[in-house]
Amino acid sequence: MKKKFYLLTILFISTTIFSMDNTDKTQKIINDTDDIQEITPNIPEWEITQYMTEKFGYNPGFNIKDYGNKKIQTGTGVIIAHGFGSSSSSYNSFIKTLKNQKKNPIKFNFKDANQKSFRKIFVTDLGGLKEATIVLYPIVKLFEKGCKNFVLFGHSRGAAAVIQALYIIANPNQKYKSYSDNLSFESNLKKTDLWDQKNNKPNQNKINNIEKSIKKVFIANPLLSIKKVTKKISTEIIKDFIEKKISSAFVKTKSVLKYLQNPFATSSAYASDIGLSSISKVPYFRTEPIELLKNENMQKFSIDFSLAKKDEIVGNALDKELKVLVSKNQKWTATNENSKHGDIQISLEKLKNHH
Repeated sequence: MKKKFYLLTILFISTTIFSMDNTDKTQKIINDTDDIQEITPNIPEWEITQYMTEKFGYNPGFNIKDYGNKKIQTGTGVIIAHGFGSSSSSYNSFIKTLKNQKKNPIKFNFKDANQKSFRKIFVTDLGGLKEATIVLYPIVKLFEKGCKNFVLFGHSRGAAAVIQALYIIANPNQKYKSYSDNLSFESNLKKTDLWDQKNNKPNQNKINNIEKSIKKVFIANPLLSIKKVTKKISTEIIKDFIEKKISSAFVKTKSVLKYLQNPFATSSAYASDIGLSSISKVPYFRTEPIELLKNENMQKFSIDFSLAKKDEIVGNALDKELKVLVSKNQKWTATNENSKHGDIQISLEKLKNHH
């Protein structure tokens, strides 16, 4: 019975995460069916696809090719990281707006965007080191083309990947608390061309210059902790089970179960975390984004956090902790929006109006 309950919990959590950012409202706000006019690259499309597939294990579809081999002397580079269950095409209309503002927007897909719904969870690390690499790569490429100012945007899982990318830039030589993170750090950093191959260490000079070029970061409804999400969902499942499945006639049984609700939810969340780690690319002992934000070097970046008051996906358990961090840093701001997880229009408006 216990095994069956754990399996059902893991299935429920996985299903919830599948739909994490793929809400109708998000699509209605930012989706546009018109294709972006692409500039033909100087090298054949199949060569770009082949190169990306060899480097990342799939083709993220970076639109860096829009800029060909030309040098970019003006305009801000805007990197957009989509949420889990969404894709870069959701931002097509917004990308057009940024181009009209003479900015240099980059869209791309995380690996799960190209998968069928039931396979998405198997290929993601939900904003970990692998996906942070996908955020860093276009920054490096635009920087090499002459772009010296960057604005980053991330929603939910994309926000977690952006936070991880910032941490890498701010701490290229610092060890992680998690062994699994340390194990994958070097191999992932090498994919971004931020690695000094000759001396076999991070290219500190290049990293420092890129760090200075990141002028603003917009974070919308971030996935700050996987474990908090599994705990939230487990608690909701158990509470719902007690309230709806246990007959009101069993008053004593209900009171005992309510007393044990938190221990049940905690043990169920542990089982779910283990299950998620076994089927996805998410390391069980990974350093969560909320912990990365506590690093003093992260205070170098100017970050605007938008938090949904009615966040039905990642919840609000860490909002208070995040606001304490924000209060200690003059470069950080945090606002609570009267919205749900997929409502990111306010963050996009802030980005659009940023100069």
